[in-house]
Amino acid sequence: MLNLETSKRKKEKERVEIVENIPVPKYKKAFWTSRIKAFTIDMILICMIYFISRCAMWPIIKKTAWGPESFTEYYISQIAAESNSTVKKIKMNYLVKQDKDQTIYYRKTNFIEACIDFNINYPFLFIWLYFAIFWSSFGASAGQLISGNMVFDDFKQQLDFQAASKRSLIFIISFLLIIPGFITMFTKEEKMLYDDICGSNVYELTE
Repeated sequence: MLNLETSKRKKEKERVEIVENIPVPKYKKAFWTSRIKAFTIDMILICMIYFISRCAMWPIIKKTAWGPESFTEYYISQIAAESNSTVKKIKMNYLVKQDKDQTIYYRKTNFIEACIDFNINYPFLFIWLYFAIFWSSFGASAGQLISGNMVFDDFKQQLDFQAASKRSLIFIISFLLIIPGFITMFTKEEKMLYDDICGSNVYELTE
């Protein structure tokens, strides 16, 4: 029994020694050039995801889920002989509009499709979630991870999802405002407006 207790203490001491010998990363406030690099990488990634989603994925999903967005009168006349029920269904669910010399049937947009369309055309929600999820899950956005930057609060702790969401929202507003949002970077504290409000800052690895 005594030998077992001694063995446990020995193993615990070895474990503590191993943990103490693990080097702790040291961070300093990120320089503005490093932050611009990270921001540029993030914008490139966001633009790539946006254009792939809007130009390639979303049109296919819309057509698969709800059918083609429009039909010409010529197409209607071609399928009329094969399926009257299909023609009736098209005329029931599509709006008729006169475009120059031909009649075109446009599909009615449902609520779900309209909401997704809005977020595809104005990707505010996507950008907000992009930064909020990255900051709360990894402590940095994709661009910041590549640039060696991390986002911590004033106590050098990783942001939770609530704090990351708040920072992401104010970050987007600051970006839209441009001068008021970024001028605080050149103050003594070297903090952006959103970092000043959220009690956070961007750091880079020193070693």
